[in-house]
Amino acid sequence: MAYGTDWLAFAHLVIAVAFLGPLVDPVRNKWVLVFGVAACLGVLPLALIAGPIRGIPFYWRLIDCSFGVIGVLPLLICLRYVRQIEQTT
Repeated sequence: MAYGTDWLAFAHLVIAVAFLGPLVDPVRNKWVLVFGVAACLGVLPLALIAGPIRGIPFYWRLIDCSFGVIGVLPLLICLRYVRQIEQTT
């Protein structure tokens, strides 16, 4: 019952479903990977600007930033592979 009210978890699941598109057709759904890169980069200013406003400790903000930095790495690798697929077809 408690899971039904957890909207943050629901949003994560919905966003995760969008990332199935590049598995099916990577070239056509490259925009999903670009969206993911933008989201990862957006974590940095959000954590560094909104963190102090909300009173979040600095080391927690650095941990939040690490999700964006670490999350962008596999997305950039996937984008490189998609570009290789585009060039071969």
